[in-house]
Amino acid sequence: MTLFLTSAGFENKKVGRKALEATGKRPEELKALFVPTAAVTPRQQAILPLCLGEIRELGLKPENILEVEVADIAKLGDIKAYDLMYVAGGDTEHLTKEMRTHGFKERIDRFLENGVYVGVSAGSIALSGESADCLGYLPCGLRVHEEVGDAPGDVAIVPGGTVRLTDNQVLILENGRVLVFE
Repeated sequence: MTLFLTSAGFENKKVGRKALEATGKRPEELKALFVPTAAVTPRQQAILPLCLGEIRELGLKPENILEVEVADIAKLGDIKAYDLMYVAGGDTEHLTKEMRTHGFKERIDRFLENGVYVGVSAGSIALSGESADCLGYLPCGLRVHEEVGDAPGDVAIVPGGTVRLTDNQVLILENGRVLVFE
């Protein structure tokens, strides 16, 4: 299981390169899912082209990036054919409701056997333990867009605790290790 939980996606270019490295593939070989479900307001939707641009900047072929809503992921069949899933930010409550309604956890469990999940803001919080509606892959709370984040390095997760991230940081969960990277 590899999760990259961010406040601001690949605003920090080192985070994007690290996510690419985690896939173990060359960019031109990657297939990615771009999930904009959380972006419900015009302001949130205005950010989506920037998010999509971040994925393209990694070197992925445009034809290998599929934009899909949470509600439509089940129609894709085997999502293990994709290497990267980028879930954009927006309204966390809306996103978690859609994830629960459409059985997203079961699908993401299969995807995470080999794929890399990248969450941005709401896309990150949705996989945390921030509330009972979140999916709980991170067994504690997560605060994004913080002025001061947790120190870079390994993080000891405390149930009931909270990890704080600036827009320049990512929380990486990989093979049982939890790390703040910037």
